[in-house]
Amino acid sequence: MPTIDFTAAKSSAELWRMRAEEMRTIAEETRDSTARAMMPRIAADYDRLAKHADDRASQDSLTLRVMSDYDELIGRGNAANSNRP
Repeated sequence: MPTIDFTAAKSSAELWRMRAEEMRTIAEETRDSTARAMMPRIAADYDRLAKHADDRASQDSLTLRVMSDYDELIGRGNAANSNRP
């Protein structure tokens, strides 16, 4: 049975993709027809989890950029106000 080093995953999305690939590999090697039929569906679920993780990471990145822009804007506003008599 193949082993995958999940510690190599750099993100949760990558981890879910690795699990999906592992499930597909195991499905190819299993002899149990019921298990073999279920495993691609499980892999597809892992792929969906990876997409959700990607979407979440994109949202988090956007939120951080907006917050950074806001902090920069506020910082400029405070600097401008501190020069007033």
